[in-house]
This record gives sequence, structure tokens and C-alpha cells, in this order.
Amino acid sequence: MQIKNRENVYSSICPGCGLTCGLYLREIVSETGETSVSVDFRKSSPVNAGKLCRFGLKLPLYYAGPQTSMVGGKKSGLETAISASIETLRTASAESLAFFSVGNTTNEEQKALSVLASAFGIGVEIGMDIYSSLPAGKHSSLSQSMSLEEVEEAKQVFLFVDPYSQYPLLLRRVLRAKKNGTKIVCIGPRHLLLLMSSSA
Repeated sequence: MQIKNRENVYSSICPGCGLTCGLYLREIVSETGETSVSVDFRKSSPVNAGKLCRFGLKLPLYYAGPQTSMVGGKKSGLETAISASIETLRTASAESLAFFSVGNTTNEEQKALSVLASAFGIGVEIGMDIYSSLPAGKHSSLSQSMSLEEVEEAKQVFLFVDPYSQYPLLLRRVLRAKKNGTKIVCIGPRHLLLLMSSSA
């Protein structure tokens, strides 16, 4: 019996937190044209060696299914919602706008929102006022990126997230850093007892 489904496999990265974990996207196209997408582990990836967090494993769910658009509190088509957004932004002043991003925003969404906000000469708020309570000498490091390997060599690590549930690849590095004598500071409502050297 001949299988009429077509399978496409794409080597890609996860658009989630920015660690650029490698993965395979497996697309199955049926003879009727319907498609389904699943995620496979890419063990050859140097970043994550095939391991993925919960976001990465559920990646197809974030892009599957119908999306709901709203205009004036009522459901609308996507094109109508886009047109309404453009018209609202076209007549708005920068002083009347605020762009806010939350923790489950993907890199793709964050980049698009940052570009949009910059067109008005303003930034994207992330709602983490705790930054201002950090020592002034540490502020510059918040705008810099670093490799996962460098995390293990840091003298101090400030965590604003729960890596146990959100960033397991980062967690492994932080645990190694703590074993090497790194001071771990966890900032947030949860007490991560296995990690904490101190908390705020």
C-alpha cells in the first residue's frame, strides 16, 4: 500500500527565550492538503544537545489553531483588526502610548514590538521595577548578553525567573556555577532553595 502523505523536515531553532535551542520541525501534509506539525529533538545542536524545555516541546501548539482578533471588544477578522490598529497608532501621540511585554512573549514577538515602539521613540516596558533596587554597578550588565558557558564563570548571578520550570538549560549552568562558588541571587516571589545564596 502506498503512503500518500508527504513529510517535510526542517532544521530550525526555538523562537522562545533566546538561547537558540536547536530542533527539527516535522511537517506532515496529507493527500487532502491538511498539515500537522511536530517537534523532534536535534541532538547535534551545540546549544541544547537535543534537550528542550516545556515551551519548546509545545511549540506547535503556539502556532496552531485559529487566532481570535478583537476590535472594540468584539471579535473581528485579522485584516480588520490590523487596519483598526494602524488607524489608532496613526492618530496617537507618543505620550499617550505604552508598550508592555510579559514573560511569555517570544523573541519574534518581542522584536516586532520593539521595532514598533522605537518608531514612536519609546521603549518596551517589562514591568520589572525590581531592576531599580539592584546595585548601580550592576545596571550595565542587564543590557548585555552572554553565552551559557560564561554563566558558569560568573562571580554573581541574578535570577528574575524560575529556571526549574522556564529555562532548564540555564538551570544546569547555574547549578554548575554555584558549585564553583558563584553567588546566586533570586529575585521574585518564589524561594528557590537549591539555588539561593540570597534573595530579594
